[in-house]
Amino acid sequence: MATLDRSYLMYQASLLAHSNDVYYLHPSFGYYFEPFYLQPHGLVYHLQPYATNAITYPPPSDALIKENQEFWSQARPALERLATLIGKRINDARVVGRWYSRALDWWGVELQKLGRLEDAALALQLARTLNPQNVAVDINLSFNQTLRGRGTESSAASQSLDEKFGRYQTWNALLAVNGPIDDPGICLRLGKTFASQSLFRQAALQFTRVLQLEPDNLEARFWLANVFLLGQLPEKALEVAGEIRARQATHPLNSTNLIDLVRLESMAHLGKGDTNTAEKLLLAARRQHPQNNALLDSLVQLYVQANLLTNALAALDEQLKLKPDNAAALLSKAYICMKLETYDQAGAAIAAVLKSDPENVQALLDKGAICIQTKAYKDAVAPLNQVLKLQPNNPVALMNRAIANLQNDQLDAAQRDYETLQKLLPGIHRVYYGLGEIAFRRKDVPAAIKHYDAYLKHAPPDTEEAKQIAQRLSQLKASSDH
Repeated sequence: MATLDRSYLMYQASLLAHSNDVYYLHPSFGYYFEPFYLQPHGLVYHLQPYATNAITYPPPSDALIKENQEFWSQARPALERLATLIGKRINDARVVGRWYSRALDWWGVELQKLGRLEDAALALQLARTLNPQNVAVDINLSFNQTLRGRGTESSAASQSLDEKFGRYQTWNALLAVNGPIDDPGICLRLGKTFASQSLFRQAALQFTRVLQLEPDNLEARFWLANVFLLGQLPEKALEVAGEIRARQATHPLNSTNLIDLVRLESMAHLGKGDTNTAEKLLLAARRQHPQNNALLDSLVQLYVQANLLTNALAALDEQLKLKPDNAAALLSKAYICMKLETYDQAGAAIAAVLKSDPENVQALLDKGAICIQTKAYKDAVAPLNQVLKLQPNNPVALMNRAIANLQNDQLDAAQRDYETLQKLLPGIHRVYYGLGEIAFRRKDVPAAIKHYDAYLKHAPPDTEEAKQIAQRLSQLKASSDH
């Protein structure tokens, strides 16, 4: 079944929010909550857009807190009666109890973040009564006790996560059923998970909360800065880097941390478009640590992003002097040499990788690409066959093998790959180009017209290729009318 792109859904929701009131029916997380934060009104949540360049959302107003506290206070007698039915193991009551437990857990966490620890405890206690299996509530109550000076450690620290989370296979599943967790150790883990899912604002919120609770947590501070980089907020990344440097007098950094900090600052300056400062920072650090591979990695990244490819190649050669069999450096060298069209050097780098790792997928893909670029189409097929043996639906391998076979006039083989790609990637214009070319060579005019029409529908307009196909399509249609 076709799915809608999440960027499209976020965009549409943002459009709606400009002219309508948009509500979410339960507390949640995920891609909608990158542009929006939740403003609670009892059991429904008004989606509010973040201010431009804001990372955190504003705290609820006194009036909003009062509204929600009154809602839960009025609901409490009915919820306590519901708890009686839950105790009798009535299934419908248990289902409803889980819904209310999740909502109360969310509100309890919000109160806890505001420092209203007693109010938070009351909400969380009722949440646990409504769903005794709610592991988020269990952790939050334990941490609430710690914050109030009535506990010695959080429940997450006293019990292994595997044991506590039981049947939940992922963080997403746990949060969706139980609600948010407010514990510095788990917030750190959640932040890393959100970052891996490109949910950069939600990751930043988790790391920010860790630092509110544990200001000396260096790992969280580094993660926060890196999330700002990934989220294309280099100024904020530099702010956090400045905080790390300012704390050095009381919290000295080891050499690894110092190198990480230089790399972070360098990439942030690069993100601002200041290539010179970024390069100076890395070169200065490299003079102090000439054998450090991570600094050379960052230099390569900087030069590639700045399109200084010969500089990148020189940095890679320095890396390979330190470790001649460095597969990542060899693959990067092959990539840069292909961009520079020095295919002999690219091929030598790929051969070195495949000598030690014959099933390296990227190296096999690059070998096929080099063959295509040098018009050795027959030779391209073998490495691409190897990739597809390892990964049958690898789209790059399928596309390149289709191109190689098409150029080698192996039309049946090319068509099979294009048709597989059409099922995997139905909106990719190059697929329709290939199918159109095959039909054109076979003089199958109706099929060629169909595929070229689809190509023009999906292809970027005004390219030279698109103009050529439009002209050919016009000629085919004219000939088919006679």
